[in-house]
Amino acid sequence: MGWAYEQKGRFEQAVEEFEKARALSAGSPLIIGDLGYCYALWGRKDKAQELLGELLDLSERRYVSPVNIAVIHFGLGSKAEGFRWLERAYEERDCRLVWLKEYPPTSACGGIRASFPWFESSAWSAEHFHPLAYRH
Repeated sequence: MGWAYEQKGRFEQAVEEFEKARALSAGSPLIIGDLGYCYALWGRKDKAQELLGELLDLSERRYVSPVNIAVIHFGLGSKAEGFRWLERAYEERDCRLVWLKEYPPTSACGGIRASFPWFESSAWSAEHFHPLAYRH
């Protein structure tokens, strides 16, 4: 529901929905990223930065998808930094990249095809991100 409100520019309602989702998800990094993105679009850059810091701290203790960090950077207008985190997600074979075109924060940022040659390559497939393909 948060994405629907965010897409309509109803940021206060979107934040309320994302905050509910955050509480119900026990602080899911995905929801924290979406919440930070929404705060940034709403003009509450201080809150977005706070949530970005929270994700970076959390990433020192557990896995946090680089996509979650990228979306906050996109919301803050830091496209270059957002793209850097998406490149990291690709290098890590982050399975969330298969939804990149449809995911509201990344579909709105523009320039994905031009920034990533792999986006249109034959290697860009669900098989590339299959868990058995991970190299650890």
